[in-house]
Amino acid sequence: MITELRLKRMARVISGKLLIASVVGAIILGTFGYAVADTADTVTFKDVPKDYWGYDYIHFSAEKSIIKGYQQYDGTYLFEPENAVTYEEAATMLYRAINAAGDLQSTDDFQSEFESVLTENKIAEWARPTVAYCLKFGIIDTSELAVFTDDQGNGQKAPRLQTALWTAKAMGMKLTSAYSVPYSDAAVISEEDRPYIDMLYRHGIMKGSLQTDGTTAFLPAEGIKRSEFAAISNRVYESVASEKAAGTSGYYDAAKETVSIRGKVTAVEESKELIQLTDAATGLARNIYVDSSAALVYNGEPVTKGLSGIKADITGKTVIVSSLTGTDGTEIKQVNIDTQPFSCSGTIKSIKTVSATVKMIGIAIGEDKTQPVIYYIMDAKTTSKATVKEGAAITFIADGINLIEMT
Repeated sequence: MITELRLKRMARVISGKLLIASVVGAIILGTFGYAVADTADTVTFKDVPKDYWGYDYIHFSAEKSIIKGYQQYDGTYLFEPENAVTYEEAATMLYRAINAAGDLQSTDDFQSEFESVLTENKIAEWARPTVAYCLKFGIIDTSELAVFTDDQGNGQKAPRLQTALWTAKAMGMKLTSAYSVPYSDAAVISEEDRPYIDMLYRHGIMKGSLQTDGTTAFLPAEGIKRSEFAAISNRVYESVASEKAAGTSGYYDAAKETVSIRGKVTAVEESKELIQLTDAATGLARNIYVDSSAALVYNGEPVTKGLSGIKADITGKTVIVSSLTGTDGTEIKQVNIDTQPFSCSGTIKSIKTVSATVKMIGIAIGEDKTQPVIYYIMDAKTTSKATVKEGAAITFIADGINLIEMT
């Protein structure tokens, strides 16, 4: 039976998507003869054979002390790869992945700051340091703690969507202003959550689940196995470690930090800020959501009325919808919609070198100095005879956000 105190705790949960986990069975850590292994890098898990699909992920993550197993009375260890991850386990494994990559925002212990809410919500002692860190830096909200445990303090299964949102926030990667969530069940993912799911997809962190009908679903309400979260943690580590090694001014993977989708527009729903098109590359239907607060650029010209201003013009036409993220603390909220490559003149307002071969160029179109800056990508494929410096007047050809030629 759920106690009155428990009901009060659950009532504080703002997002309805969390409530689904409150009635799921518990995974109890540290019982039935198990003790969490503190030296997982030296442990062979007897329930993870070498031919198991997740063996490499689990082995690598154990070496990095991202995951830990359960010691048996006979001294052997289990990982229990098919068991569902609890909220506490997900927060802890995510913290360890960021820590192993050397990208924690702080190594301080914040338990005392959040002692009252940790105690009230029966967070296990072993999980308190990592949960407190996640609370401190906005990865987890205090309202979410209500469903971490049941009345006895048993850890509850974390739904896939919640672990995804935490992962995206912990990584700190930037979001694009046009995002397409290529899952058959994307409609059940809220508007506010879609940019984070898109980011994880772009970076190859979460890839969905293949269904019997051939589609790929995200399954936001379902739990996530320990083996699956080991794979996610592994990818988080590799992604963050790669960025860390390259340095903040030398890392920008344009394939992951930009969105470029070409196809024939079948519908535009202004109320949902949604463009529906048939992807030219795959032939599949795609829903592209546009951040209503982003600057909209159509064929090189700023649009003041949003999608309603260009709906009639693009419906039935083949377009490229593109967007790019900012870098080094620069937020760029811009979506380009183009019916074809176009030629424009303008003035270079900013240049940011984001990798050895990629520059982000901010251009004010036309002679009006008050025009908003529109950002484009200049890379090894760009043909340039122009003097690329701030203040230079240029003529350029662009295809979406990509500069084709500059003179």
